Amino acid sequence: ATANGFGSTTILATMAVAGEPLILGSATFNEQASSPQPIADIATLSVYKVGNGSGTVKATYDNPAGVVTQILDCGSGAQCVGSVPTGSLVTLTTTPDQTTTPASTFGGWSNNCDSTSANANPEVCTLTVANNETVAAIFNK
Repeated sequence: ATANGFGSTTILATMAVAGEPLILGSATFNEQASSPQPIADIATLSVYKVGNGSGTVKATYDNPAGVVTQILDCGSGAQCVGSVPTGSLVTLTTTPDQTTTPASTFGGWSNNCDSTSANANPEVCTLTVANNETVAAIFNK
């Protein structure tokens, strides 16, 4: 790159195979002076599963390209953690375990997914992640 912000940069990816260099690929980027783009702050989303029942919790958000991206999938564990850019609208969805006897039911949300943020389907919660967030999904038998 040149000092005035114009020019090009070539990146060459290599590795050694049997002591000999092997070129994996290269790319050239044309640089233009521009304002630096802010890097999104990242927040941690912690999900706990509580109660005497069992189930799963999945969390997704729409990334900047408009693609639904899964942040986490809490299977059999009691807690899982994922990362998401701050300001993201996250959708949490529960699935009570129906293979147990008696079958588990969803008992509600606690912490930041209270009843005021629940959708028409109580097993779904949406929240805007402003900072690190902790949410609990309650499963009953």
